[in-house]
Parts: sequence; C-alpha cells; structure tokens
Amino acid sequence: MHRGFSIVELLVYLAIFAVALTLIVGTSLGLSRAYGGVANLSRIEQWSVSVLERLTREARGAESVDTAASVLDVNPSILALATTDDAGAARLVEFFVSNGALRFKENGVDMGALTGGKVSVSSFVARRIATGRSEVVKVELALQSGTGIASTTKRFYATTILRNSY
Repeated sequence: MHRGFSIVELLVYLAIFAVALTLIVGTSLGLSRAYGGVANLSRIEQWSVSVLERLTREARGAESVDTAASVLDVNPSILALATTDDAGAARLVEFFVSNGALRFKENGVDMGALTGGKVSVSSFVARRIATGRSEVVKVELALQSGTGIASTTKRFYATTILRNSY
C-alpha cells in the first residue's frame, strides 16, 4: 500500500491551487479598483458641492465682475467679484487656482483653499456674460482625485446672475 501523493496528483493539486489563487487575486484587485473609483467620486462630489455653493453665494451677492482684476475665458481663470460687506464697505473677492487647489482671497488676503482632501482642480474657467441690463458669471470646474489608472475626473458647471442685474 502506497501512502502519499504521486507526482501527477501533486501537479494536479498545484494547478488547481494556482487557478484558485489567480481568481482570488484578480477579484481582490478588481474590488480594490472599484472601491478606489467610488472613493474618488465621493471626494469629488463632496468638494464640488462645497466649492460651487461658496462660488455661487459670492456671485449672487456681488455687484459686478471686476474685469481689471479678473482673467476670464481661459484655464485657469481668476474671478474677481466686487461686492460689499455687511457694513456696506467695498469688498473684493477672488477665486483662483494655485498648486491644484481652488483658493479664495478677500480684499487681497488669501483666505485659504476651497478644495482639499486628495482632490485637485484640473480646470477652472470663469466667464462673464453681460447684456444690456444683466451680468452673469458662468463657471466650469473640473475636479480630479486619485492617480494613475485609479484617477477620476468630473466636470461641473454653474451659472449665477449677479445681484441688481435682473
């Protein structure tokens, strides 16, 4: 009576083990990529809501686009809005991109980044649309999260009519 495995049996068991291991590793990598994509989209969505809310709130309250301080219709744009504070004093707010982050200035003082958390701005284009009576700001924003094959980019658009222009 023989105890143990023959070489053929051992090769069959090793082949089955190799196939099973390949399936497990492939499934794990696929799930990891899917999770990374979902995490990237979640980060992008979170920051886009925050950024666009701030931008539209400032634009709605603005009296005009400061065309001398703005760089419009190019990527990256600088959007400068002339407005007033609660006391009625003149206030200039600027949105601009620096080192992949959308930043905010108030009266020339950098107030910090509006984006963060592994999200970078890949495109920021501001446009001014002026008619005889109305002034509108249109913003195109592309946010990117992740690197390499796991990178995700999504575009967002917002259009806001400035106060006293309707």
